[in-house]
Amino acid sequence: MQMPDMLVNLLKLPPLEPVLIELSAAGVVVRRAQVFEITRVRAFVEGNFSEAWTELPRLRSCEQCAAV
Repeated sequence: MQMPDMLVNLLKLPPLEPVLIELSAAGVVVRRAQVFEITRVRAFVEGNFSEAWTELPRLRSCEQCAAV
């Protein structure tokens, strides 16, 4: 069963820095995807989220192309 999409108030989230430090100590790297990784990102989104979310990487990459 797939979990429904949920909206979260990002302004009320706790600070991310402590988690990033803990992940880094465990050898996990958290970073933005590079443009050449869009196929992998889209495949991950398609496999783990609802279909509507699969359009976001495509739209985001188009916005970046138009801004150049």
